[in-house]
Amino acid sequence: MKKENLHIRAIRYFYDVVGELDEVSYATLTNFGNNMYMLFMTVTLVSFLVSFALGEDVMGISLFLTLVYSQFKQDAIIKQLGLDKLVVDKADVKMARKKMMKRTLFQTLQIAVLSLLVSIGLWQFQIPQESGTSAAEYFQFVTPMTVVLLTLVGFLSFNIVNRKKIKLI
Repeated sequence: MKKENLHIRAIRYFYDVVGELDEVSYATLTNFGNNMYMLFMTVTLVSFLVSFALGEDVMGISLFLTLVYSQFKQDAIIKQLGLDKLVVDKADVKMARKKMMKRTLFQTLQIAVLSLLVSIGLWQFQIPQESGTSAAEYFQFVTPMTVVLLTLVGFLSFNIVNRKKIKLI
């Protein structure tokens, strides 16, 4: 196996690539990254100008929508290039399962952190306080239960999906 440089490893982690990254796929992902950078900069500039002109804060929602769009577009490109599947022969199935388990654990960690941040964000927006929930009750019971439940569901679903992405030659 050829040693990968830091840039290729970063692309693998950032775009969640498990398959072989050939030159065409590398060029496609680099082009996609450049286009998304230009999109984010344009949306940031336009949102700032609109916010400045109207006095309304539209930057947060427009950047969020751009992020969601880029994630869907990224997922479509990865599936189109077939980089989300791991093609192995029968002798390497154990290694492939180990690799997919690492991917599952990484995705589960992302879900856990995201659910924790959403819980904190809900508290900051004072949504639980409207129904009379105290801070102790929210952070000692609701938040841990939500994070644990979403993490377990995420792990199980990612594990099932990632196992199906192992293809035998």
